[in-house]
Amino acid sequence: MDNLEQFPTPKIRLHLGCGNVHKDGYINIDIRPGPAVDLVAVIGLPLPFEREVAEAVEAYDILEHFPYWQVMDPANKASLATLL
Repeated sequence: MDNLEQFPTPKIRLHLGCGNVHKDGYINIDIRPGPAVDLVAVIGLPLPFEREVAEAVEAYDILEHFPYWQVMDPANKASLATLL
């Protein structure tokens, strides 16, 4: 369900990989439709927003869904962080 008209521009807040958690005041994005989802999208692909319009981006427990290892040079390393 794409309810983007309720979010005024130019500054928006994104909640990536929201799953079943709806954050008020955010565009809640997930790969699967659900009651908490405002926009169904693959977050590893370009999103339907202009550049530099987000004032906040929140994403929790989604790193395992990004195929970063497919683009990494095996001679280098990836630095990953998680908020606790």
